[in-house]
Parts: sequence; C-alpha cells; structure tokens
Amino acid sequence: MTEEKRRMAGKVARAVAAAVGAGALLAGCASGTPDGFTRLEQGWLAVDVPETLVEVPEAESGAYDVVLQDAVEDPKVQLAAATEYGTNPARGTLSAVRAEQPFGPVDDGDKFSEVEGRGGQQLWRWDFTYDDGGYHGVTWVAHDPDAERTVVVALSAVELDDATVQAVEDSIEVRPQDS
Repeated sequence: MTEEKRRMAGKVARAVAAAVGAGALLAGCASGTPDGFTRLEQGWLAVDVPETLVEVPEAESGAYDVVLQDAVEDPKVQLAAATEYGTNPARGTLSAVRAEQPFGPVDDGDKFSEVEGRGGQQLWRWDFTYDDGGYHGVTWVAHDPDAERTVVVALSAVELDDATVQAVEDSIEVRPQDS
C-alpha cells in the first residue's frame, strides 16, 4: 500500500469513527422525553413528568413513595406514584386502588379503560373527579406480566391538560428486572 493510500485510508477511518460517534451522541440526546418533561426512574417505574413539579416527601401516602407537585403548599397539580405496588395484573390492581381512594373520595361517573402499554405491558386508566368537584384525576396501573411487577401513577389537577395527560400516559413503563 502506498503512502498516499495509507493516508487516505486513515482519513476514511477517522471520518467513519466521527460519524459513528456523532450518531451515538445524537441517539443519547434523543431520549424520547418531550420538551418540558424529565424522566423519573425509581423502583420499578419509569415515567416522564412535567419538569415544573417538585418532590414533596411529606405528601407521600401509603404505597405512594413519590409525590411531585407544582407547589408545596396549596398545589394545583400533583403526580403521585407507587413505584413498587405489587405483582397483580393491572385491571385488578386498579379496582383495588379505586376502592382505597388514597387521596380522597371521588364522585360517581368515573370510568376505567384499557390503553396501549409499552412493549406488551398491561396499562389500565381510571378517569375521575374528586367529590368536591375541585380536582380531576387520571390514575394508571401498569403491569409487566413477564417481570410480575406492577406500578401506579396518579395525576390530578384543578385543570388537567390533555397534552400532559397523554405525555405521562405514553411514557409509563415498568422497568425490567435487572433495573
């Protein structure tokens, strides 16, 4: 191989390495988390949450080991999560959560629906209004039948923004057993 060919091969190798490195960097930046959200990964749960929410440990209740709010006092938005709820399927767990009503009584007219979960995971949704009419909520239960893990995410607000609800719903994931 001539000296010129060796130099050219070196340039090509460096260009390929740079392209591969840039691709890996971009893939790392494109996490799929929407603008204005941050990825919460705790216990068995991974979910995108609005970055405006702050952790409020004193608001934790029962199985809900993560509570995020837009304000410590008199919040207008709250996201609570049970990051390791148990091993039962999503639909049955959602019925149990509804019966517990961990954050207060809800009025009649609430509804359950099965929605598409990530990677074959079960995902059930419960839409409701608290009986005082002041707050609306959505609770999701996700279950990974292979890992036998169940998590719960509850979002409530004076006014629930459809885009926020959808972003949270689309991002709920039961993390694999090696997490």
